[in-house]
Amino acid sequence: MRTEGTDDYSRAFFESLRSPIGEYLIGANLIGIHATALNPDQMGRLRQSAGIVWSPLSNFLLYGATTDVVTAVQSGVPIALGSDWGPSGTKNLLGELKIAKMFSDNHGNLFPDRELARMVTSTPATMMGWGDFLGTVQPGKLADLLVLDGTSKDPYKQLVEATERDVMAVLIDGRPRAGRAILLDPATPGVEMLRIGGQDMVLDICDRGHPLDGMPLGTAISTLNHALEHLPDLAEQFLPQHELMSAASDRYVIHLDMDEDYAMGLMAGDVKIGRGDVDPMQLDPITEIDDGQFRTRIKNNMNIPAWLREGL
Repeated sequence: MRTEGTDDYSRAFFESLRSPIGEYLIGANLIGIHATALNPDQMGRLRQSAGIVWSPLSNFLLYGATTDVVTAVQSGVPIALGSDWGPSGTKNLLGELKIAKMFSDNHGNLFPDRELARMVTSTPATMMGWGDFLGTVQPGKLADLLVLDGTSKDPYKQLVEATERDVMAVLIDGRPRAGRAILLDPATPGVEMLRIGGQDMVLDICDRGHPLDGMPLGTAISTLNHALEHLPDLAEQFLPQHELMSAASDRYVIHLDMDEDYAMGLMAGDVKIGRGDVDPMQLDPITEIDDGQFRTRIKNNMNIPAWLREGL
């Protein structure tokens, strides 16, 4: 269930969860995404759900407000953290933890560091019904582990304050998928090496049988960079395809979160895009530590509250 925005129109979507006799159809398999529109009464009703996924930075950038997590905590609604999407979210959960920490500090230490750690590990696993298999380090569970550099701090504080530069290794089901070159052998067949935060990071993410089998992350980044830089050229090349699409008997059916009617027109060939309809773009660095303008762009957003701007 997605309840985005902060207006009455967005809030009214929650009422679609009512049965014909007025009862709310909320069970343990319902997860609220963002839930920024919900009022305290509606938020309280989610105590019967699996919980909500909170993306504070994206909420603030888009709406100038965020989910009423204070009421969620008071009502016993589980909260997981998510970084949302590229246009308005953080680049990864390490970034989202810091935004959540600043929000917590501004609201009387609403979330201790240990609880923030749960919000990106055991809480989302439980919300998804996967708590018996992952989310905590226990015998019999999948060994999904993040290894950070350093042992001088409280471990939960260290996680909240960590950047991509502090990542030593990432293991998924016990298999090292990313790690510093001093830990993972760069000569291993099928791996690639990228420079992240001034350090060489070895990635093992190309699985056989996957649709993107054989495409390293570096190749994907280069492909996206080229496509964004040459959007007008690509639009011009694609223009003849609209005639074929509009004449086809079987139309594409897609469902997007935003601009759905416009996108449907594009896919069906009813709306044409030419060279003059798009501008060249630039792909941002995939990590915050390597994007020197990331925090500046956030600070310059008019929707960011003063306490968050100062904290950044």
